[in-house]
Amino acid sequence: MAKNSLRLLYHFDLLCPHSYLGYQLIQRKIPEWGRKKTLDVDFIPVLGPKIFRFSQGFVYDGFSISKRNYICHELDLIARLYDLKRPDKFYWGQEMLKKRSASALLLLVQLKRENPEYFIPFLEAFFNEIWLKGEKVDKVSKFFRIGRELGIELRVMDEIISRVEFPENIKLLLEKTRELTLADALGTPWIELGTESHCFVTNEIMRLEMIDHFLENPDHIPERRPILEGRELQYVSDKTPCIEDYRE
Repeated sequence: MAKNSLRLLYHFDLLCPHSYLGYQLIQRKIPEWGRKKTLDVDFIPVLGPKIFRFSQGFVYDGFSISKRNYICHELDLIARLYDLKRPDKFYWGQEMLKKRSASALLLLVQLKRENPEYFIPFLEAFFNEIWLKGEKVDKVSKFFRIGRELGIELRVMDEIISRVEFPENIKLLLEKTRELTLADALGTPWIELGTESHCFVTNEIMRLEMIDHFLENPDHIPERRPILEGRELQYVSDKTPCIEDYRE
């Protein structure tokens, strides 16, 4: 494998419980990984339901109730095993969509573009609002409140929020989501570790332990699988790929 610096790309959706637990695991592991090898970590917001629907042909409730209950039980076991923050009860199904907010994802995209120092604080605040407090983060008033709690000036927050729905943010969010569907991502989180030429991918947070192995043995990272030239999305439903699909 080429001796390029390694990058870890963590594609997430705020309403995905696996993304929430995986984020906590990565933040806990970053100091340990940094002692082994230089590793750039990037957290990238995407539209999880779109990726899941393209991969599976349905969104969440296409799985049987027993399967969904098993997933919730597994989430609770993972959280307890690693002593992670967790809600009183995990849920996995169409009810996740009740807390969806394209505006929150677009705010994170805006912060990454122009105010990166606020990206992680807002990301963690959004995760906690959704999964620990059971709140929706879909109102401008909540963005202002969180900004105030983070110590951000009202003037700065007003400027940030005024740009949330700029076309550049919508385009970037859709492009990142589209890239994953073309790469046959199975859902969120979608985790990529490697270089331009070699890449290990997974959507299973328990396989994050593999990163330790690859940091010590970078030559074991497989070659990146190319996307077929000229391939286009073929949506399995009559929904459009527009951001409006994700709105209330």
